[in-house]
Amino acid sequence: LTPLVSLGSDDTALTAIVDGSEDATTLAPAVALAKSYPGTLYIRLDWEMNGSWAPYSPLNSAQPVGETPATFVAMWQHVVNYFRTAGVSNVKWVWAPNVDGGTGTMAAYYPGDPYVDDVALDGYNYAYYQGSWVTPQQVFGASYVELESITHKPVIIAETSSVEASSAETSQGLSKALWMQQLSAYLPTLTNVKAVCWFDQPTPISGSNSQNVDFSVNSSSASLASWEKYFVNNPNYQGALP
Repeated sequence: LTPLVSLGSDDTALTAIVDGSEDATTLAPAVALAKSYPGTLYIRLDWEMNGSWAPYSPLNSAQPVGETPATFVAMWQHVVNYFRTAGVSNVKWVWAPNVDGGTGTMAAYYPGDPYVDDVALDGYNYAYYQGSWVTPQQVFGASYVELESITHKPVIIAETSSVEASSAETSQGLSKALWMQQLSAYLPTLTNVKAVCWFDQPTPISGSNSQNVDFSVNSSSASLASWEKYFVNNPNYQGALP
């Protein structure tokens, strides 16, 4: 397996990374760890930066007033340049915004093709917890088109999952098992997608029905059976990045 590591700067000011203040204390140890790994590492640096919930996003109040998407771009470029100057050759950099429904929030955060190896999208079916049931195409379709207008780098679905259906949704023929089947069939139609990572854990989500939900593949016997049929036993999905 090829690790996809999510490396977050938390609420450290982006400007402090840009000006080199974090080089010795943060980046140097990360470089040493990357060099010590005997294979390729995919690093998803400061993912979902276009969402206000991310502490490193310029949209988050944890960041100093005046920071912009351009500050994020400068941070990203500094980190990549630092790794490269230090002789790290086994890292693939993954730029991973959250889906935005095609609203155009991504492009301002893109650091440029020379600084990115792969791009990614995070997107979920939260169903009644945060609105209404959405299909995989509704989650990713418009954002994928937007992503392809920014760059033609290979695409990873870096986070995705679905909640189990409510009783009302079940009565409409909806289910997590069906959503998995639809996702399995839909992703190959996005010709630049090369990998998908399922968010396989319970997690708290916010909304009108705020609580912990179980995104795991085995949240129900039907969900697990669907996962086994449409992903584990599907030759399109081999469990490792190519």
